[in-house]
Amino acid sequence: MFNKILSLYFCNIDTKINYLKVNKFIYLISSILMLIFYSCSTKEENTKANSENGPLFSLLSPKKTNVTFSNNLTEDNINNSFKYEYFYNGGGVSLGDINNDGLTDIYFTGNMVSDKLYLNKGNLEFEDITSTAIKTGTEGWHSGTTMADVNGDGFLDIYVCRAGYLGGNELKSNLLYINNGDLTFTEKAQEYGLADTLLSTQASFFDYDLDGDLDMYLLNFPDKLFNMPLKEYYQLFKEGKNQSDHFYRNDNGKFTDISYQARISNHAFGLGVSVGDLNDDGYPDVYVSNDYEVRDYMFMNNGKIFNEELQHRTKHISNFGMGTDIADFNNDGDMDIIEMDMAYPSHIRSKRNMASMSSEKFWKTVQNGNYFQYMVNTLQMNNGNGTFSEVGQLAGIAKTDWSWGVLFSDFDNDGLKDIVITNGYKRDLMDRDFQTAFKNKREEKKKMNVSEVLNLAPVTKVSNYVFKNKGDLVFDNHTEKWGFDKKVNSNGVAYADLDNDGDMDIVINNLDEVAFIYENQTNRKQNYLAIQLQGNRQNKFAIGTKVTLHTAEGKQVQELFLTRGFQSSVGTKLNFGLGNNKQIDKVEVRWPDRKTTIIEHVSVNQLLKIDYTKSEFTNPITEQKSPLFWAIENPIDSGFRHLENRFNDFDREILLPHILSRQGPCMAVADVNNDGLEDIYIGGAKESNGSLYIQLSNGKFSLTNKTVFAKDKLSEDLGALFFDADADGDMDLYVASGGNDYSERHKYFQDRLYINNGKGDFKKSIGALPKMITSTKIVKTADFDGDGDLDLFVGGRLVAGKYPTAPRSYLLENNNGKFKDVTEKYSRDLLKLGMVTGAEFNDVNGDGKIDLTIVGEWMGFTTFLNKGKSFEKQEVKQETEGLWFSLLATDIDKDGDMDFIAGNLGANSKFKASNEKPFNVYGNDFDSNGSFDIVLSAYEGETNYPVRGRECTSQQMPFITEKCPTYKEFAEADMNDLYGKNLDDALHLTARNLYSSIFINDGKGKFEMKHLPNSAQISPILDMIIEDVNNDGNLDVIAVGNMYGAEVETVRYDAGRGICLLGNGKGDFTALSPNKAGFMAWDNAKALKKIKVGNKYVYLIGINNRKLKAFIRSNK
Repeated sequence: MFNKILSLYFCNIDTKINYLKVNKFIYLISSILMLIFYSCSTKEENTKANSENGPLFSLLSPKKTNVTFSNNLTEDNINNSFKYEYFYNGGGVSLGDINNDGLTDIYFTGNMVSDKLYLNKGNLEFEDITSTAIKTGTEGWHSGTTMADVNGDGFLDIYVCRAGYLGGNELKSNLLYINNGDLTFTEKAQEYGLADTLLSTQASFFDYDLDGDLDMYLLNFPDKLFNMPLKEYYQLFKEGKNQSDHFYRNDNGKFTDISYQARISNHAFGLGVSVGDLNDDGYPDVYVSNDYEVRDYMFMNNGKIFNEELQHRTKHISNFGMGTDIADFNNDGDMDIIEMDMAYPSHIRSKRNMASMSSEKFWKTVQNGNYFQYMVNTLQMNNGNGTFSEVGQLAGIAKTDWSWGVLFSDFDNDGLKDIVITNGYKRDLMDRDFQTAFKNKREEKKKMNVSEVLNLAPVTKVSNYVFKNKGDLVFDNHTEKWGFDKKVNSNGVAYADLDNDGDMDIVINNLDEVAFIYENQTNRKQNYLAIQLQGNRQNKFAIGTKVTLHTAEGKQVQELFLTRGFQSSVGTKLNFGLGNNKQIDKVEVRWPDRKTTIIEHVSVNQLLKIDYTKSEFTNPITEQKSPLFWAIENPIDSGFRHLENRFNDFDREILLPHILSRQGPCMAVADVNNDGLEDIYIGGAKESNGSLYIQLSNGKFSLTNKTVFAKDKLSEDLGALFFDADADGDMDLYVASGGNDYSERHKYFQDRLYINNGKGDFKKSIGALPKMITSTKIVKTADFDGDGDLDLFVGGRLVAGKYPTAPRSYLLENNNGKFKDVTEKYSRDLLKLGMVTGAEFNDVNGDGKIDLTIVGEWMGFTTFLNKGKSFEKQEVKQETEGLWFSLLATDIDKDGDMDFIAGNLGANSKFKASNEKPFNVYGNDFDSNGSFDIVLSAYEGETNYPVRGRECTSQQMPFITEKCPTYKEFAEADMNDLYGKNLDDALHLTARNLYSSIFINDGKGKFEMKHLPNSAQISPILDMIIEDVNNDGNLDVIAVGNMYGAEVETVRYDAGRGICLLGNGKGDFTALSPNKAGFMAWDNAKALKKIKVGNKYVYLIGINNRKLKAFIRSNK
């Protein structure tokens, strides 16, 4: 309050000199008051944290640490977020031992207050030495900071970025404080060639060309952003007239801007930069996160230039990219990437602050080259080959509010890297009601000062976040449990072992509040190893070194790059948590010049110092293992490509969760001409022919029957099955017609049966099938009536335009090659069972009769027991309700009965479900306008809220805006508030399990559901093959699946890379990495089939709107 009063008092002062003096005075008074109040408020927290069973972190009082820095802002008519949109981005913090006494010191940057340098005196007490250490360069708006030994003298220097909106180049040029070695610094940015005058966010020093010295990547943003309309800026961007980032090469101690030569020519609003070796070639690569519409950059380094390869190595990214970090979070040895955005975990805050996500804008962004961007935090998991699968929603870290800094570090020393995230934006300027009110005021032409405008915006503080790594790709929110739940607006964050007790402490730069110092209280309850590296003559701190620890539990990898998170840099010591491990088998150090030092049998709980100049170098022994699969050229037809027709499902069903018109291609394999060679049918989309390829004796394939299938190209092939329909000893072809392109009961939904003449020539059978004007997909065959011929089950997939209404499904009885619909006769429950996606005929209860097991979207695991003249539906366990997409039967546990594997949506989705709190879908004509409406809902706490926002919901049902005139009212309304009694009459389906699972049979037809490993949950599983791939006598699983057609508010399902799960014969599966498996289906994969070509089995992947991919087994 005092700060605001002073700000108002001085609001009319319009000179830079007075601006600085006033704010320094405000800072001095505010710091005194904050020290008094803060000491009282944190006393209780410190006491609680220091107890034996208290939180992991203790928030230390400024009275204890003597750190009183507070990045205070003064808002008035001159200084505000309308004048400078990055007004609330805050300051950074850099950590490092500036005097080489073994204690880590702290440097804070201030926006409108002076920076502060604190010397660590031990015992977590610090001394402010700013006035004696730094004499010049204190003016201007300071943003990011990093420590690095820029001149190679063995002392850490400090680089400070400047940005802001006031003053000329003298207040915007960046600063380089060279360490004189006596606790004083001299500003020499100009002398070293690093006085960049663009608006800068952060710098990162590393040796990009491996010549032994440190080069620098500088993250900038265009100065035009806040002085011209965005539309005009984007025009400059298109014309390539506006630069942002710069790259500086170290040439004998002085820096040269080689941005153009190095191919760093950005035009973006960079907020995060991280460095790491993303493809393990020894060269440090650069990841840049960008704000607004311009996409991120992934610069892959080859030692001479950087190649920008983001779109070749990822499938989607965050939208408003902020802080980033690079580390190996899953201990597989490969570097992963995490990036922050502003995604709200709270339903109410999310719906109040939800940006407009129009389909048109989204696809325009994609078409303009700015890629698939979603407003979520992203966790890019390295696939081991330099490509990445985004798993943030599976990991549980996708939504953490308006987030800035993010860091990986093993805070509890259990051997797994945890995550800390800083949060906060002083005013909710994204609040839709605020934006509406502001717009209305402007239209009314009412004159308002800045204070009046800002007062329209809600003010909300939220806590920072800390997540514990549980392993298996999942993190637990431990914010409250670890003592991190104080509500505050925070920006820069860094970690280091401030008290040298073997665990990582945390320092945070807050906005308008004293900086936080969190003491880590692990206190050697878990073992650790700290490592201090000593590098070569020009890189004394060995920046860029990669260290790998080998223990009985596996390996851990860390790379020493200091700039991390947001506008900040971390300490120079590496800290490895070891849990209960008491011995380290081996420490492997790969220095920046790629030389390797190996130290064996290392003791725990020590600081291990490793000096490059005194090291012996060796060639590390790399384990060479042949993968199980090898990629080969598609042998069927290298020119074949599935071609999808254009159709936008959302034009008809705005609230549809995902597209239903792009489910192909389907595939079916059989020997159709009885020559002993397997042939293949590949289904076509609407307006494309299905294709039948006959295998020749030389292993090549010939496309046949083109005229036959061309006649039905207006039908979309969703399912295909070869079977002997007419009992003449050859394979006939059943094709299921489906999709969502047509209206309900359109003639092109009629399924088709093509009769084989025994030579592979097919003719469409007219009248063999009953009238089946249903969008179908699954077709399975068995002699369910016991008369010696093959009957059919055909699963209805959907009712076009009426998701999720159950379509007709069919039991078709074979009468001498003519099929009769006997569904009602055998089971009325089968008529409109649900949206069927998987089915299997098997005897599940051991009575000798063939039963039917079915799964589907918004369905449970459903079994129909064959009673001879009927199929009897068994009780469906509620907890099995899911969004299932595939099903296969096999004896998983080798006990002689049929178990099942079922592919579900997976856990890498914004949709979450449990038995007690399901994911819901409702269908009804809620606004009585004659159209069928869809509403998705999910629980937050005990309240059932709608999933979609006010804007898109009201487009489908305009009455929503009348019922909820404001976004606040909509955000606070539950399903009953919005739809009332209409819910009672609505179709209501639930999903309570979204994990792909196995179902273990007890031998009597009763099943126990068990989830597959999390590696199999990163995407929907749409198709599978079950066989023993490693020849150990146990059945394994090969699976594929992705769904790119999610609506634009939902992150598309694109993390699937194909999965190989090794079984142990007891119902347990272990996932192989893509490198070990050699199987990579990193596409919009829909189908997987095995075909024998010559003497080799080929595994074909059907990819929507793309060519087939092919693999062979290396051990067979």
